[in-house]
Amino acid sequence: MFRDGVLPGPGGMGGIPRGERPSVKLTMPGAKSFYVDIEKPKDPVSLDGMKRVIVGMKMGTKIVTKTTANGWEITYASDDGNAHILYADIAGGHYQCTYADVNCGDPAMADAICRSLRAKKP
Repeated sequence: MFRDGVLPGPGGMGGIPRGERPSVKLTMPGAKSFYVDIEKPKDPVSLDGMKRVIVGMKMGTKIVTKTTANGWEITYASDDGNAHILYADIAGGHYQCTYADVNCGDPAMADAICRSLRAKKP
């Protein structure tokens, strides 16, 4: 499923204008189901900034961070298990791939999808 923007909620509040945060959600039902969300934030997201969001919104604990050659990774414990965010700057754009163990019968497949993001070949 591809979503480019989000319509406003009740009273016209909220929503995301088209082209500002497109995302792709990959889902697969069944015993080995998984759910992966790939987004392209409008602005870059720092590792420290994301960590502050997780702490400030009480989304999880036991936060483990790692910098990578082209971005960063965060894993944290939530009420439902571990959640993972992989962020990469690719060819001048920035992409965030998220999955949670609770939604993934095959976390290795979800992780492989997140790590497979590459720049478009000319």
